Amino acid sequence: MATNLEQQEDLRQLLLTECEQCRIHCNQQPRNDKLFAHWGAMLLQLAVITEELPVKHEFLKESREKLQRAIDINPNSATPDGQLSLFQLANAFYMTYIFESDDSQAEKYLQKCSQLCQKGRKKDPKNTAILKQIKEAPQQREECLKTAKRFEGKSKEERQEELAKLGKEKCDAFEEQLQTNGEDASFLRTYGSQLLELSILTEHEDAVGARGYVRKAMTLLKKSSEIAKDQQCLTMLSLATNAVAMVEEDPSTAHALLLQGRRAFSDAIALEQNAEQLARMLMQLRDMYATNYTWREHHPTAALRMPIDVVPPQLAALPPSESTPPQLVASSPPPPPQPQP
Repeated sequence: MATNLEQQEDLRQLLLTECEQCRIHCNQQPRNDKLFAHWGAMLLQLAVITEELPVKHEFLKESREKLQRAIDINPNSATPDGQLSLFQLANAFYMTYIFESDDSQAEKYLQKCSQLCQKGRKKDPKNTAILKQIKEAPQQREECLKTAKRFEGKSKEERQEELAKLGKEKCDAFEEQLQTNGEDASFLRTYGSQLLELSILTEHEDAVGARGYVRKAMTLLKKSSEIAKDQQCLTMLSLATNAVAMVEEDPSTAHALLLQGRRAFSDAIALEQNAEQLARMLMQLRDMYATNYTWREHHPTAALRMPIDVVPPQLAALPPSESTPPQLVASSPPPPPQPQP
């Protein structure tokens, strides 16, 4: 099973390849704002997963340049996922602020971020996510700079260990506050998210412990969603529930969990207002019906007792994507696995 750092390296290579493709296409179509917006967004993702501060700053600088170019060409420019380039640029300045060691320079980046948010909200008043981050910006910057120093000069293996330690420390701090904040939906969602991250960081060294983190995350996220409906929380709840289902030995219990996971994701879809993102989420929901087949593959002795759920007609009619499991592309459902002699 790949470690978190190995997964990040795979993602890094994919993003670098995508950026190179963007560079080629932008040279051919220098007035295509969508290409520059996509390029800037990919560079921003590279900055997010890069630990080395000098390299992170370089990616952020390039991201700001490409996103600003997109906006210069078209003030209403947006990335392929429908996010206004203004907000993406605001995110790039916010992240630059977070990792800028000079206080006076950092403040300038934060001011620029706020200005871009105000412009963006005139075009998309419902987008308030980054405004919530700005309110906690100084504290987040202090924590991120401290964390960055912990990784300086460390090897890949040492960074992996440090990440796991850091994740455990955060979860321990959340646990101490759980009794006081046990009815706070935002707190429960954040704690659940941190537990999911910790499970990824520790699954290679402690698979049993990682599963325990996922189960607890599922419980916290479920409670959070019961207190207040939140799309991010419901999406994470769906992922956590599916993960628990995949390691559940009893097919009836696993099947019930898979149904719960799809139900949570359906609730998340109901909160989506962007048409393009809605279409993508519906295809993801369709693809989730293949998880029953995956469970059968992982539990061959109990495979025949795991039901295969029929994909609803409105989802089955959607065009397949590159990630659509082959079981769902076929015109008719595959036959059930035959019992072993």
